[in-house]
Amino acid sequence: MFNIGFGELIAILAIAFLVVGPSDLPKVARSIAKLYKRARKLWSEVMAAINLDAEMEDIKETKKEVELTIKESNPVEAVKREIADVKQTVKVTQKEAEEQFSK
Repeated sequence: MFNIGFGELIAILAIAFLVVGPSDLPKVARSIAKLYKRARKLWSEVMAAINLDAEMEDIKETKKEVELTIKESNPVEAVKREIADVKQTVKVTQKEAEEQFSK
């Protein structure tokens, strides 16, 4: 994760041992571990929130697509258009028949 080699780790531990002292080193190590654990938990919560936002955007987009599809393929409107087409065809046919019989 940090790309620290064994030699670098030993150097860091030696410096920490000198700075903090042998009696407080376990306390400091526990504090650092707790801080690291909290930071990872916070990071995972942030990532979960970002993923949730992305999923919500996907859901909203899908909802818009479904609503548009329903609007475009509204069966009632399709039937109304078909009825209008049939009425127009009947009128044209009736007019042609009247013209033929009136001759």
